[in-house]
Amino acid sequence: MAKTLPLLVTTDLQQDSASLRRTRAVNQYAVALGEKLKTTLEVLHVANLGEIAQIPQAASAILNTQKSQLKNLVNPFQNVSRARFIVGHPATSISKLASQKTKYELLVQGTSGRTGLSRAFLGSVAEEVIRHSKIPVMTVGPEAQKHALHADFLSKGAPLILVATDLKKTSLPALQYALGLAKRLGGRVHAVYHLQTGLHPLLQTAMATPSSSRELQELVRTLERDAEKTLKKTQAKFQKAGVEFSWSVLEKGPTAPEPLIAEAKKCGASLMVMGTHARGLLLGSFLGSTCRGVVLGSPVPVITVQR
Repeated sequence: MAKTLPLLVTTDLQQDSASLRRTRAVNQYAVALGEKLKTTLEVLHVANLGEIAQIPQAASAILNTQKSQLKNLVNPFQNVSRARFIVGHPATSISKLASQKTKYELLVQGTSGRTGLSRAFLGSVAEEVIRHSKIPVMTVGPEAQKHALHADFLSKGAPLILVATDLKKTSLPALQYALGLAKRLGGRVHAVYHLQTGLHPLLQTAMATPSSSRELQELVRTLERDAEKTLKKTQAKFQKAGVEFSWSVLEKGPTAPEPLIAEAKKCGASLMVMGTHARGLLLGSFLGSTCRGVVLGSPVPVITVQR
């Protein structure tokens, strides 16, 4: 039997109301997942070297205060095997730890995001960690934080894991991770595929119109048949592994994060899983969507797996 690895949980220790809500939500999700996976948690805070260096006369006092805050934060929680305190640059330090595949199973982080015109901003630390982590990252976005106190996260029935897929090899790591996670959680997997994935923008626009040519309608039918054929093969593999598998094929509508988020709400998903690209934040597993958009709008935590 493989060794059970701990979850690495990050915290920023800020004391404003929004940060405290974020911390509570991240801890709640992390503790629940850790219990289900029968593993421990390591809680990490990285004291920002750049900020502390600006006030050297108070550096010692700041660090001592933060160490006390970290201790007080982890004391109420069970299954915390270690509280780690590091002085450095947050994104770099966290990413370095998250590159240790044999040491941690999953990294758990929160992010505040932004609203309005800057809503696409996920947060520099969270974004860098997602981009560079070698282990899966579970990010608790602002919408998931709102639902945390009212959610029975992984506590009832067989949890549903929603996976975005483009039915290509780029989706395999996310699907494989979802399969393994579902087996350990006693859960189910639901895949979402958008027919417009990979099509030329002109074809995407044409498919989105109320009426279309006979040739385009036939193309849609062909894409749908091919997608269902591939998904049935995937279903057979999951069933052979003892995991219930279902899927949705979306024909029309936007190809941004909204359809995936809508499916998560409709299906009552407990978690989302999707792939990322090491060189950026493009989701190869869901046409044109970005990781930041899904994380910011998802009502549940999003686990990203590097392809």
